[in-house]
Amino acid sequence: MKGIALAILITILTAAFLQPLIETANVLKEKIALETAVLNSCRAARNNSLLEVVSDDNYGISDLDAYISVERFKAHFARAFADTLNLDETIYSSHMSFTSPSNRWNQINVWVSLDDYDSGGRFEGRSVSKIIVRLETNYVFRTNLLQAAVGDGGNSYKITIERPILVQIIN
Repeated sequence: MKGIALAILITILTAAFLQPLIETANVLKEKIALETAVLNSCRAARNNSLLEVVSDDNYGISDLDAYISVERFKAHFARAFADTLNLDETIYSSHMSFTSPSNRWNQINVWVSLDDYDSGGRFEGRSVSKIIVRLETNYVFRTNLLQAAVGDGGNSYKITIERPILVQIIN
């Protein structure tokens, strides 16, 4: 009888200690899923948002410049990101917001900015655009132990992803 009670106690303690470890693994899995969706959406948006390729002369194909439209990039990114994770998208002037109809994800906010890029002679006069995509969302812990440890309703863990993208034409 003593052995059965000890086995039950060990089982309960093991489950109590394994739940936070499993929850931490779930946080890592969610972050990997978001990073993969951001990377794939950035690639799709980069390939679809080039406005035009302009050359100095009409006949040569050297010295090409890539011009990118941030608004087109946002639209293509939002569509690809929403389709990847089954989200509803809303595009504002400053950022994009994504909500999950199935409540699998909290609200996801994404900011896209176009920065000038100093190629430092590496690209020898070619036009290079640098786009920075920044994602933020709160993660809600599902286990009571981690919700109590974190406080604030269990959603104070913020997942942040920042991805720089270089857009250029390689001759």
